[in-house]
Order: sequence, then structure tokens, then C-alpha cells
Amino acid sequence: MSELHGTLVFHATTQALANCLEDFSEETAAETVLALIKSAGVTVSEEDFPLLFDIDDGVLFAEGINCEDQYVIIAPFGEEWLEVLKTLSRSKSLSFWARLQHEHGIDFYIAVFGEHEMIVAIDHEDGELDDDQLNEIEAKWRTAVPNDIRGYFPEDFE
Repeated sequence: MSELHGTLVFHATTQALANCLEDFSEETAAETVLALIKSAGVTVSEEDFPLLFDIDDGVLFAEGINCEDQYVIIAPFGEEWLEVLKTLSRSKSLSFWARLQHEHGIDFYIAVFGEHEMIVAIDHEDGELDDDQLNEIEAKWRTAVPNDIRGYFPEDFE
């Protein structure tokens, strides 16, 4: 398992979603993940989790979880989260924002709410993007993060 860490904030728009998110722990079983995906109105197929997350026996790891009002703040650990978040991005009822860093020098900027979906990976080691392009992506992500959620990303909103 490659290391992926950062901050992930879910906004539960329904009680069913909130209940599913409250079942998450530092070791969340695939069964709980599937319950969230189904509550979010997303149909899954075998192709959704081809490499990293085992839909039958998989576990999502977290270094910490905190529930505050309608929000669940997770410090994810492990790149298995990426496939789960990409699948959850198809939901119209679950919103989430994340700023994640991969041990191989890749930063992920994620903002999914309503019809808006931003999942961008920036590989700082390949040098394909210049500083202006990087700044544009970061600015777009910052704009997509609502004011009441910005406090969960103190390094990005000082």
C-alpha cells in the first residue's frame, strides 16, 4: 500500500449518508464503504475497483476521523481511497472536498458537490505543468471550497 495522506471532508446531505459516514473508523471494512456508496445513489461495478480496493475484503485506513455537525473529517491513509472517491464522485447527494498528498510526489485537489466535479492530480516530479498552471489549479480548488469548510484546510487557507 502506497502512502496517501491529507484531509478529506464529507458533507452528508441526508440522514442516511450521515449514518453511513458515522460508521467509518480507522479501519473501515468494504461492507461499510459499499453501504455509503449505495446510500449516495451510486451503482458500482467490478471495474470501479480494479486494482487497489478489494470490494469484498478491502479496508480503508484512516489516521483519524472527526464528526462535526453535518461534516465528517477524515485523515485518510493509503491510496485505496482514490478509487473510492472517484466512485463517490458520481453521487449527486454527497459532497466532499480533499487535499491529498501521495508519497510519490503527486498532489490531489478534489472538490465534488452538486454538478461540480474536480479531481485533479498534479505530479510535481514530471515537470509538465509550469508555475502559472499549478497556481491556476490551486486557485480553482480554493474557489470550490466553501467558506465554512476552509478551516479544515488551514495550510491552504491561512
